[in-house]
Amino acid sequence: MLRLVALAALLSPAHAGARCPEDCNARGTCNDGVCECAEGFFPPACASSACPNNCTSRGTCLNGQCECAMGYTGEDCSIAICTNDCSGHGVCANLTCQCDAGWTGHDCGLRTCLDDCSHHGHCYNGTCYCLEGYSGDSCAEGTCPNNCSWPNHGRCVDFQCECVNGWAGHDCTVRSCPGSPQCNGHGICTDGTCFCEAGWQGEACVSAHCPNECSGHGECSNIDVKCICEPGWRGVDCSLRACPLDCAGHGDCLNGTCYCDPGFDGPDCTVGSCADPAGHNCSGRGACVNYACECFPGFKGHDCSLLTCPRCAPSPSPAASDSAPPPRPPCPPPSRSHPLPRP
Repeated sequence: MLRLVALAALLSPAHAGARCPEDCNARGTCNDGVCECAEGFFPPACASSACPNNCTSRGTCLNGQCECAMGYTGEDCSIAICTNDCSGHGVCANLTCQCDAGWTGHDCGLRTCLDDCSHHGHCYNGTCYCLEGYSGDSCAEGTCPNNCSWPNHGRCVDFQCECVNGWAGHDCTVRSCPGSPQCNGHGICTDGTCFCEAGWQGEACVSAHCPNECSGHGECSNIDVKCICEPGWRGVDCSLRACPLDCAGHGDCLNGTCYCDPGFDGPDCTVGSCADPAGHNCSGRGACVNYACECFPGFKGHDCSLLTCPRCAPSPSPAASDSAPPPRPPCPPPSRSHPLPRP
């Protein structure tokens, strides 16, 4: 009997470990009346999971609360949201941030730039970084090379330098020369000084310079740099006297006197002559009429250089027969007053 009482005492609650609520619902281990729950369940009875819906696999369960991954929210991380909840500067619609005015970026976390930098630069968080050739808060101002050496040499207008007088070049750093175009197109500008081409002179190469200043008998043309001679003068420098009618194209003019070609005569070579190559007019035995010789009696030929013998013959030969008819008188010798031209 005593043995049965002892066994009952050993099995009584006072000696056995304390029971756990609901025996931990078979989701943990009971240790002195306290449930040590399996992962994902919480005491006292290991009856509920750590977080709702196990955070729908879109977050981390920490002490029964979901810490949702980026882009999700809600008690169980089941609600999709935009990155950083649009940073408080926009509205999330279909997982896309619709940013408020003045904000941009996938999470509306960046400031916009004035006028979108006028499409002449790159915007980052409210600041324009302008492309080369542009400046200003919105990159709307065109710039020029070296700023046109402002303020002494020029200013920038519509991306081009407008240089002040005396300066030129894309950035107004080159000394210019007078004239428009520089040196009036008749010279080369070097460091502000014109070096004129032949025929031009002056600070701006604007004055034509003809040979010998046209000798004082003409004017120098600014068009082709040639002398325009006064009447009675000719030559590249108007230093030669002109001939009447320029010898009519039938002779050479030498300092005002015509030297006519054969067949022409007169002070302007407009009178036809009958001169032979030696300069004799009809050989001195005729008159020149309308470019043709009219020979004196006893002479013939185009230049009257031949004798005519109508009633004379050579002297009779000594061997002539007594029965022969009397000979004609011999031809007279050439007249000394009209000598024949030498061959």
